[in-house]
Amino acid sequence: MKNRNRLTKISISLLIVLSILLLLVACDDSSELKYSVNDDGETCTITGIGKNKIDDLVIPEEIDGYTVVAIADYAFLNRDFKTVVLPDSITQIGKGAFKGCLLLEDINIPQNVTVIHENTFYECESLEAIELPEGITDIEDFAFMYCENLISVELPSTLISIGRGAFFYCKLLPKITLPESLQRIEDQGFAHCYSLTEVYIPASVQVLDWCFASCSQLENINVDTNNKFFLSVEGVLYDYSFRVLKEYPSGKTSTSFAIPAYVTSIDSSAFIDNDVLNSIIIHKNVRSIGTYFVKDCDYLDTIYFDGTIDEWNALDKLAGWDYYWHKTNLNYTITNNTLTITWTGIPTPKSIDLEYLQNMDVSSSGDKITVNNESGDKISTVSIDRKSNKTISKTTVKESS
Repeated sequence: MKNRNRLTKISISLLIVLSILLLLVACDDSSELKYSVNDDGETCTITGIGKNKIDDLVIPEEIDGYTVVAIADYAFLNRDFKTVVLPDSITQIGKGAFKGCLLLEDINIPQNVTVIHENTFYECESLEAIELPEGITDIEDFAFMYCENLISVELPSTLISIGRGAFFYCKLLPKITLPESLQRIEDQGFAHCYSLTEVYIPASVQVLDWCFASCSQLENINVDTNNKFFLSVEGVLYDYSFRVLKEYPSGKTSTSFAIPAYVTSIDSSAFIDNDVLNSIIIHKNVRSIGTYFVKDCDYLDTIYFDGTIDEWNALDKLAGWDYYWHKTNLNYTITNNTLTITWTGIPTPKSIDLEYLQNMDVSSSGDKITVNNESGDKISTVSIDRKSNKTISKTTVKESS
């Protein structure tokens, strides 16, 4: 009898413990939205969600009597949502809120949001389309960076600024319509958008800094003729004074380009990543060349300066102006006044003919080999980095009579 009572007491105790555990589990819903109450005591900010996998996230307009008005910074970092529905009550989406949501395919932006903050949709690589409502004024740095499958972007007529790298490496984006309200596109705003085929800069834009670098299908950067800050000549972007060459489209198919006589300055990375150019002619009126001027122009053989040696030496060339001109491994031979350079991975050897040669001087200093070729009207210098076998530069300077 005593044993039976003891067993009964144990069973009751176990039931009580089990009930408490079940209650705790029920209270700890790992799919439940987390939030913090704002200072006004009436609204709240979504700060995260439990650990359960959720394909379709729907955020309500109200939680526990509090109106949902914001999503905190990095609230849903690296989550696996496929779709997200946000209520119209939301006025702010924090920076990095959906960063790294690799599976996110669809999300709506509430009409009261005015800024897309930095990194908000960084690396949302499954996102194919985004429509930004009227009222948004700013897209901040890296907001849509590495959205690799983004093919459609609708920008509102209220947009003023596109931040640094905002659409960097949106490699499938074929076109973008920039609104007449837009004033700024910061550096690399649309860099590495390999499918971008056309760009039209409206009259309102006042700031453009290296925006379309490495857009390999982009042949022309067109500018509204009423723009007072920039102009386009044959698809090449200049400042309005025609004194600064801003950007030579990576997709242009000409094998040579002569910089106009009016130009006095070439911006950094102006010719970056053009795989067609063989030669560039720099007019003697140019006074400065920016860094990475011809970075990754792998088929560029010659830069020709139409001035004297003294003028070339006096030209303000920023450190690294020819950096990464050629990156591939090379071998060289000199036979019958011809310097032949062979790049690994390129089937046809590159040859630089030294037909004007009167005397040749091959010198070695440290890790660099220099071949100087002099004649009555030309001096050519070819430099090869012997240690790394990764760089080559050639400069031809015309002597004045």
